[in-house]
Amino acid sequence: MKKITIFFLITLLWACHKDEETTVTPLTTNGPSCNTNSGSFNISIGDTNHIMVLNNQSQFTILYNWYGEESSAFVINSIDQNNEQIYIELRLPGTFNLGTTTYSHTDLDFDFFDIDLDTLSYYASEVTFNVTESDLDVQDGIYKPVVATFTGTAHSYPWINGQPPIDTLSFSGTFCLNGVILQ
Repeated sequence: MKKITIFFLITLLWACHKDEETTVTPLTTNGPSCNTNSGSFNISIGDTNHIMVLNNQSQFTILYNWYGEESSAFVINSIDQNNEQIYIELRLPGTFNLGTTTYSHTDLDFDFFDIDLDTLSYYASEVTFNVTESDLDVQDGIYKPVVATFTGTAHSYPWINGQPPIDTLSFSGTFCLNGVILQ
């Protein structure tokens, strides 16, 4: 009986033991998810999280001055962890600068952030980026890399009779995109 009591106490103490520090791995370029011509991207919209899976059919670009003078753009075409299609297209004026920047449809006169997930399509009416690393190779026009988190508001396509849809969804995510992957 004494051994069972000691075993129970040790198990209870072990189960209740908490580390003094919680280690959170930051999104950096040092990990395997953001080596040259590689990257990571995840987005949560509504109650669903989509994490990009890099495979032999994944494609993405993160470019400057390719799709418009003095604008940054990225295109992601891949699948997520549930084998659902992810297609993201973003075009913004200027470069990805360190710090926090907000873009809104009232400031921009074009759809600047399109989000296609599985069979659903959305556009962003507002997005805020918190860029923690941005290394633009101006000669090539390629970011090597951009590391950021983002939050925003999305709506489903299409507009009907020129009226915006009534649905509004929050979205958030992170990315570390480094260079180009084209198959």
